[in-house]
Amino acid sequence: MAARRSATKAGAAAPRAARGRLRVRVLAALADAVPGSDPARLDPERAFRDQLEIDSLDFLRFVQHLEQALGLQVPDLDFPRLASLEGALAYLEERLGRARVGPGRAS
Repeated sequence: MAARRSATKAGAAAPRAARGRLRVRVLAALADAVPGSDPARLDPERAFRDQLEIDSLDFLRFVQHLEQALGLQVPDLDFPRLASLEGALAYLEERLGRARVGPGRAS
């Protein structure tokens, strides 16, 4: 029974770890796109534009940094889903699949 609980805990920790790695990548892309910002202090539910002084060009750079870091293309129609940290994480998890988000490039 102890082995079963241990396996359950390990199974639950894996998605959290993958989400944590993905979060680091999203925040790094945001920091690269908006120099001088402090993405670590963001409210994950609020739109980036409400928290940082970014314009549409900055947001486009953010998306481009994400695409390059994760090896994917985000269709223009999906850009609104990347407007907040929580939204970006949910969208990217859906696109990449939790198991595919590793320490390097998604594959």
